[in-house]
Amino acid sequence: MYPETGRARLSYHRAEEILEENTRLLVNPLASPEDNEDLNGWTLHRLRHCALTHDAEGGTSTPMLLARSRPASVRSLERYAPLPWKVSIY
Repeated sequence: MYPETGRARLSYHRAEEILEENTRLLVNPLASPEDNEDLNGWTLHRLRHCALTHDAEGGTSTPMLLARSRPASVRSLERYAPLPWKVSIY
């Protein structure tokens, strides 16, 4: 329960369903609304991937990217930030 509203919080699965359903026509701008059920929208994973990629391209430090992404290793950050960035913890 969310303390301020008293409502239940969305599960990850339900939040992803809502995002995917509501971005179908954004992802497929040439599709007609009648085709909406057959289209795929964005997923939370894709949204997260895009945010991390934009952060890396914008010069966000490696420690900050690690804090935001919580990967198992620095190497796994390479899928989000394929740029030649330097690993520095100082």
